[in-house]
Amino acid sequence: MDLVIKFTEKSTNPSNYGTIHSNLKSPFTQFSTLIIDSLTTNACFEVLNSDDYITFKDGDETIKINIHESYSDLNSSSISTLLNDLLSNSGSPIRTIVDNTNRILFVNDNPFKILSCSYRLKEILGLYDQQLPLESNVGEEKYNIQCLSVGNYLSTAILYLVASIGDKVFINDDNGRTNRRILMRINNSYSANFPIIANNADFSVYALSNDFSDITFELVDGNFQPIKLLSPMYLTGSITADVKAETINLTPLIQDGNHDSFNP
Repeated sequence: MDLVIKFTEKSTNPSNYGTIHSNLKSPFTQFSTLIIDSLTTNACFEVLNSDDYITFKDGDETIKINIHESYSDLNSSSISTLLNDLLSNSGSPIRTIVDNTNRILFVNDNPFKILSCSYRLKEILGLYDQQLPLESNVGEEKYNIQCLSVGNYLSTAILYLVASIGDKVFINDDNGRTNRRILMRINNSYSANFPIIANNADFSVYALSNDFSDITFELVDGNFQPIKLLSPMYLTGSITADVKAETINLTPLIQDGNHDSFNP
């Protein structure tokens, strides 16, 4: 009987490289421990797509700005330029500027509001810890709304690899908990379009051995929102049998009329 099973998995769906569905071989014990040893991919993320938007109220007019294309590797200057082009095309006088702290400032000649914004655009703008709607303040010359945080241009500061098995995890967010198990934490110490090579030293999953035959791995951001990865993800890991746990009852082998029990 194999007490330790090593495996390597690769994502193969270009539309969903951040997810791997796997049928892992498991030991013949009731419980086993899963550890992901390493994760390797390229830091190529789709940070905005056509689902993203921001909505303003300017006087009596409601203006919804939709992001019409997919984008990767943005920064404060490029997101400001993108929004200014979209606002100009919509006929809105609202504009954005980048201040000396690399934060986005929305400006307008008249009072205005930001009514709503998609999750990913809030992360990139630096609105992620501000409660919408936001009303403009009076500046020296114009009405303005300040994004109080620097944007997360390459996803959140931490990424997690999570799995569909194991105990539920409590996190400090609006929902309070997630029904997925953390297998790896990846600190955002990488650069866009460069390799991510992460090794695990903190997390493991102890579960019924049979559960490992149907498992989904998913790369998510620090708020447990899916990451749109544009490059394949490679995982290496191991499943270790708990030799102290009860051995799974196997059907006895029958040879020449004699019953031989399975002996691992």
